[in-house]
Amino acid sequence: MIRLSDNVRLYRRLYKWTQQDLATKLNISRTVITRWENEESTPDLQTLIKLCDIFQINLDTLVGYEKHKETAIALQNQNIEELGEISIKLLHYIKHNPRMRDSLYELSIMPYKKRKHLEKIIFIILDDILTNLNAIDEEKPS
Repeated sequence: MIRLSDNVRLYRRLYKWTQQDLATKLNISRTVITRWENEESTPDLQTLIKLCDIFQINLDTLVGYEKHKETAIALQNQNIEELGEISIKLLHYIKHNPRMRDSLYELSIMPYKKRKHLEKIIFIILDDILTNLNAIDEEKPS
C-alpha cells in the first residue's frame, strides 16, 4: 500500500522540486518535509489540503487511498529522457528481474533509518562480491 510519505516524495519529484522548494511553497522548514518523507511525522489536515492544491491532486490520492499507477508511469516517462545509459541498463535489468524489482521496491518504501541501515549492509556485500569477481577475472589467463 502506498503511504503518504511515499506520495509526498513522489509528487515533489514529479514537479522536480527539492524539499526546500516544497517547504518554501508551504512556508515551513525543509526539515518538516524531511520528517514527513521519513515517516517521522505527518502533516495536519490544513497542510494536507495545501499539499493537494500544490500538487493538483485530491486528498484520496495524496494519502494513498486511490491508486495512482498512471502518475508513476507519467513520472517515469517524463524522466526517462533525462536518464543516462547506465540508468537505462539498470531499468532494463530490473524490468527483467521481478524478484530484484520487488526487493528494491520494498527497500525503497521502508522507513528511512531502516532503509539506510540495510543499504549499508547491501553495499558492503556487493563491494566484497565485486572485488572477488574482479580478482578472479584478473587471475584467468588470456
